[in-house]
Amino acid sequence: MSEAWAQISDILAKTTGPGTYKVWIKPLEAEQSPGGLTVLAPNSFVASWVKDRLADDIADAAAQVLGSRPSIEIKVRRREKRVKTTVIEQPLLQTASVQAPKPAFAMAGASSAPNSSSVFRSRS
Repeated sequence: MSEAWAQISDILAKTTGPGTYKVWIKPLEAEQSPGGLTVLAPNSFVASWVKDRLADDIADAAAQVLGSRPSIEIKVRRREKRVKTTVIEQPLLQTASVQAPKPAFAMAGASSAPNSSSVFRSRS
């Protein structure tokens, strides 16, 4: 059917115009059944639009290729189930600011400034 659909698509490209063809016909696929043609659209919006506006054009083009006018059924193409993958973004590691360690006496609670009572002053 892919060869017949390619011929039908070529006819539709000429009869519907380049814009209509590119947006509405090119995404379609088709399967032939006895006495009919099932047109598969990528989503329900496209299927509805094509059914309302282009089903007769598709049937006319198919009649030229297949030798008789088929019944046209327009469906949404089933998508293959895909495994959904999730990307987890991890925050960037923040660099901690490094400070010089405090002297041991400061860590024990002692002041780093000299205590006035422990400072000896010389008298002159």
